[in-house]
Amino acid sequence: MFKCTAAPKPKNIRKIIVDGNCLFRAFFFCLTGSEEHYLTTAACALLASAEHWGTEIEIPAFTDMCNCMVYVYKDHDSARNIKQYEGYGPRPRADRSPHDNADLTTFLLYNAHNHFEVVLSP
Repeated sequence: MFKCTAAPKPKNIRKIIVDGNCLFRAFFFCLTGSEEHYLTTAACALLASAEHWGTEIEIPAFTDMCNCMVYVYKDHDSARNIKQYEGYGPRPRADRSPHDNADLTTFLLYNAHNHFEVVLSP
């Protein structure tokens, strides 16, 4: 879907607090536009833990729980790439109008040196 090969520009990235829960805070920001009360959302509360950082294991769990797609831009040691995760919930059907059943919601995240932030626009 996205043909970008370079990391997003800094002005297009929403900074997320660095506290070990950045992935969950980024998920919550994508869902609500805020990261302040991220543990009050069931999806984030189930995944987050004081002893556990969010990793590539939790991203597919989030996409399944929220029936969405997540694209993660990575920027480690100048090797730039994009990884796609897609939930396994109900899909749009051919017999429905696109206006009745929109495509999966898509969230864009940026992972720079094991810290997740939200991409506001690619």
